[in-house]
Amino acid sequence: MSKELILITGGSGHIGFRTVVIALESGYRVRLALRSRARFNAIRSALARHHAQLEASLAPGRLSFVIVPDMTVPGAYDDAVNGVSKVIHIASSITTGGKLTEKEYHDFFIKPATRGTMGMLESAAKAGTVKRVVITASVVAVVPFKVFAVTGGGDQVFDAEGRVSLDNGPYGSELQAYCASKVATYNGTLEWLGRAKPRFDVVHLCPTYVMGRDDLQTSAADMVTGTNALLLSLALGKRWEGPKPGATVHNDDVAKLHVQALSPDIPSDTYMLNWQQEDGSGTGVDWSSVPGLIEKLFPEAAKAGKINPQAAMGSSLHTKISSTKTEKTFNLKFRGIEEQIRSVVGQYIELLENNEEK
Repeated sequence: MSKELILITGGSGHIGFRTVVIALESGYRVRLALRSRARFNAIRSALARHHAQLEASLAPGRLSFVIVPDMTVPGAYDDAVNGVSKVIHIASSITTGGKLTEKEYHDFFIKPATRGTMGMLESAAKAGTVKRVVITASVVAVVPFKVFAVTGGGDQVFDAEGRVSLDNGPYGSELQAYCASKVATYNGTLEWLGRAKPRFDVVHLCPTYVMGRDDLQTSAADMVTGTNALLLSLALGKRWEGPKPGATVHNDDVAKLHVQALSPDIPSDTYMLNWQQEDGSGTGVDWSSVPGLIEKLFPEAAKAGKINPQAAMGSSLHTKISSTKTEKTFNLKFRGIEEQIRSVVGQYIELLENNEEK
């Protein structure tokens, strides 16, 4: 078992918490950079609820934290990276569901994403002990926003080798601003690496829409947020007004690859994280079939009215996104849409029933 000390940012989020669990199961000593002690307490509570044996087995020092209240401040991560050998940098702002005004987009999305990542790289360089930094990028860092979210990509196949020019705004939506933050961060990191030539290397992971159980959630109502909301909207009977990107990936796979990417056996590179059909064409989920799959997988819940997929209607905006290089490098097959449905809808029903019993 590894005894290396690693730093994880964003550990109190959907991807981050699952990554913390897998890192601990893999034997790493984990230090978390968090905004507050309350977030660390929430992580320990979730470990106790869902991973009791792991939580009980943690020796002193296996899981620790430092408070970083503002990652945009110069030197914010200096103390956090002290003595660590590797970093998993996940922390980044996600969309709020329309709570922001256009004037707030830059300070909410682009500023923390770019300054936080640049600050992490600079702190890692100063520390002198860091050998690798794994960064959570996004499909929209390497696939144009308009293609991914508006027009679709037709027959063109996109992969992790793409580059996207930064859109400086103004932005028409939170999603567009979020996508711009990912482009700015990815391009800025590549430029910094070329200029600074640090002793460590970097792996970028580019997930599509992340679907999967979130053990930090304690109520069914809390689950109708983040990327899981896309799938749950169909479980709850929503009829979409237009198509959504047909590109998804299971959270378990995303977290597993973040930890696996720490290994020197994985070349420093950019990798796409996306479930694609068996033909390897890059074609992903057909959202029009998902309500039927939900009803097939959870017939009793549908009959009881706990979910209502019978009333739902969805459609896919198709962009072919290849993850073949990732599957070969990491030696895995991404979990498909049925496993994603089982994970997300299964947890929703579980929490719904638990809340009904109280």
